[in-house]
Amino acid sequence: MSVKTHKLIIQGRTYSVRSDASDEYMVEVAKLVDARMNEARAAGAGPQQTAVMAAMNLAGELLDRRERFGDWKKAVHEQLSDIGSMVDRALDEAASSPRS
Repeated sequence: MSVKTHKLIIQGRTYSVRSDASDEYMVEVAKLVDARMNEARAAGAGPQQTAVMAAMNLAGELLDRRERFGDWKKAVHEQLSDIGSMVDRALDEAASSPRS
């Protein structure tokens, strides 16, 4: 994909962002950021606090998902290792059993 400039509206302001992502993707990103900023602003935060709180919330969600993905990845790796061991045992048994 080629890099292009996206016009995104967050908190009523238009931002120009260069990215190779699709327009649809960037609009969804902007909506998510805007929603998190609205939540922070509703809690009484000032403009700078609003941005920092939104960033902290989004970063927290990202870290939670990374951790869950890491746990899932580890479980899949363990299952694949177990399957490999079972296949190895089955092949060893087949090779050592007398043939008729």
